Amino acid sequence: MLLLIVWSGTLSLNAASFRGQVIDAETGFPIERAKITIDEQFVNPPPESTSLFGFFEFTPLPAGDHVFKVTRGGYAPVNEILLLGAEDSERVIELTPLSQGFFDVSGKVACVMTGLPIPGAILTATKIDINGQPSGGSVDPANSDGTGFAMLQGLEPGRYTFQVQPPVGWQVHQGSSVGVIQTDQSLTFLLKPNQGDLNVNVSGYDPAEEAIGALKDVIIEVTGLDPGRGYEN
Repeated sequence: MLLLIVWSGTLSLNAASFRGQVIDAETGFPIERAKITIDEQFVNPPPESTSLFGFFEFTPLPAGDHVFKVTRGGYAPVNEILLLGAEDSERVIELTPLSQGFFDVSGKVACVMTGLPIPGAILTATKIDINGQPSGGSVDPANSDGTGFAMLQGLEPGRYTFQVQPPVGWQVHQGSSVGVIQTDQSLTFLLKPNQGDLNVNVSGYDPAEEAIGALKDVIIEVTGLDPGRGYEN
């Protein structure tokens, strides 16, 4: 007897899991809600936040080199290379608390019309003097994620100007702020979509005969809007 087995699925022989725990480098305690990003220039896999006990897991991941980044307010970020083979990988990641006297500023980037979050915006912070001139002390810029959230870390006490660089298709509505940093703070940056052409075509209506009164059985076609953005005009 000849037994023939036909497999129509896809075997993923070169994929594995990456899991582990994020802890405080000084106390050894687990860190909740640390954000972990794998290959952040790509959409997938999406960022993962650690659980109550600092655990995380990405599965499956293709074999090869991956860059992962771990961030959490109050801690220095970690960037490391992950060499993933066919076997699952586990790792304990230690985050070092920032030196006392340094602060974090979280930014929320949203649409002024809908309040929806906007990813891909770049937040910057530049230290300035009393005359508004740059005085050094700028920090690394931060990109807003899928929830519109970005974190500027390790700011020295002082006066700063904060700005947002919008992604393609957006422009600044309220995107700059000046503040004195003496503790952790949260800021909101509002963007609006770039203006575009709006065309309205009306059919089923003859203005010569129906110029007055309600219009019945009229079809209005609106073009020039992106229905996925949820804007109203």
